[in-house]
Formats: sequence, structure tokens, C-alpha cells
Amino acid sequence: MTQSAYALAQTQAQVVQHLLTALPNCMAIYAFGSQTRGEATASSDLDLAVLVAGYVPALQLWELSHQVADLVHCDVDLLDLRAASTVMQYQVITTGVPLWSNGLQAALFETYVLSENTRATLAPLPPTSPAKMLQP
Repeated sequence: MTQSAYALAQTQAQVVQHLLTALPNCMAIYAFGSQTRGEATASSDLDLAVLVAGYVPALQLWELSHQVADLVHCDVDLLDLRAASTVMQYQVITTGVPLWSNGLQAALFETYVLSENTRATLAPLPPTSPAKMLQP
């Protein structure tokens, strides 16, 4: 492991530990966005999502984002995954990187989000009369 990879792993461990300490009901932590896609620039922030039992108050999310920013030395956008839109939940779960998970509870939530997206994708379109289909 190179020195920079070791430093990155150490920083990731610090971030996870900090969030787990602040959010004892945490079920999962994800990184997502440009940092995880390898598209980050010098001005990119770090996008993180937490899944907790219940919800995280907005003020606590804001405070935690600043605390984590001090650890990683860049701006941090911290998202309560349960409070996010279903589209955002799906994006985080399918494109993000899990940093930590408690296992079963997080897996059940992920399965729910994936099944809801599949259900929405496969839902039949509402019936339309042939006359309406021909209207411009």
C-alpha cells in the first residue's frame, strides 16, 4: 500500500468513526459523487450519505458536515439517505461506495429502494384513448 493510499484509508476510517460516534443509530455510510467516480477537481466537495434508524435533524447534518470537512480538508455535503428522494436514494445505492454498513438492516433498505425503482420503472402507463394519442 502506498503512503497516499494508506493516508486515504486512515482518513476514511476517521470519517467513519466520527460519524458512528455522532450517530449511534447509524446503519450505513456511503460516499458518492465526483470523488467516487474519479472526476473530482480541486474545488470538488465530498458527498456522503448516512442511513440511520429514523432521521437526522438538519442542524446536526450541517454540524457534522463541517466536522468531517475538517478531517478531509474539503467541503462535505452530508445527506440523510432516508430523508432523500427515491431518485437520490437509488443514485447513492447504485453509484456510491459503501464505507460502512451494519449488514442486514442496510441491505434491507437497499433492497427496498431497488425494488421500488424497479416497480416504478415497470409500472404500466395509464390508459390513453386512441383519439388523445393522435392529438398534437
